Parts: sequence; structure tokens; C-alpha cells
Amino acid sequence: MVKPLDNAIVEKVYAEMRQGYTLLKEGKADEAEPFFLRAWDMIPDPKFGWDISQITVIRIAKFYRDARKFPEALRWARDIFRCRPLPNDAEPYVVLGSIHLEAGELDAAREQFQKAFELAGKRAFDGEDPKYLKFFKEKKSKG
Repeated sequence: MVKPLDNAIVEKVYAEMRQGYTLLKEGKADEAEPFFLRAWDMIPDPKFGWDISQITVIRIAKFYRDARKFPEALRWARDIFRCRPLPNDAEPYVVLGSIHLEAGELDAAREQFQKAFELAGKRAFDGEDPKYLKFFKEKKSKG
């Protein structure tokens, strides 16, 4: 069971990640990376046992995906499962699928998107770049 983290720490974690995203949008991925890692370091042990753990790991995985650092993105995305997501939570699979797709690993992307779709249907892709659902639908109709 996840525990609520002190709100002051949560705010600091979010502030670090916002700074990181700002730098990433400016094309400064190398300067952005330390902000995300500092955000993770602010979370006390056990790292994966807090209410903020899963969203933080997801955001770090997406940062690495967007920075095109795919091995790091996959490592962080796999760590989402260490946060013990709910059994019907499709987001970890969408994140993994998006990383595989951006890395050009189409079969692996389709496999992860299929898992997400089985859990939540089209709803699994809400809030994500529409290209991920489009890819899944195209591959599904061909396969």
C-alpha cells in the first residue's frame, strides 16, 4: 500500500520536474536531466512506496523518451511496476509502448499498446499524443 508523502516534499518534487520540462522544451535535455534526477532523490526510502512515486517515475520515463535516450527511458518505465500500479492501470503499458515506438521498435510498441487497450480500451490513450492510438489502430487493422 502506498503512503502519502508530505505535501512540502511533493511540491519540491513537482517544481524540479517543471524546471526540467522547461529546459527540455528549450532543447536543453542535458541540462534538464539533473532536475528530474533530483526530483527522484527527494523522495525518501522506500522510493517506490509513496503516492507520488508512480507519477514521478512515469514523468522521468517520458522525459528520457522525449530526450530520445531510450535505454534510460525503458529502465524507468519498467520501474513503474515497482510502484505497484493498480491491476487495471493501463498507463504503464502506454508509456512502455510509446518508448518502443519512438525507438523504432514497432512490434514491442504494439505488444505494450495491446496490453493497455485490453485493460482500458481507447481510454488508455487519453491525454497521450494521438499518434500512439493511431499507430495501434493501424497496426491492429493490418494484423
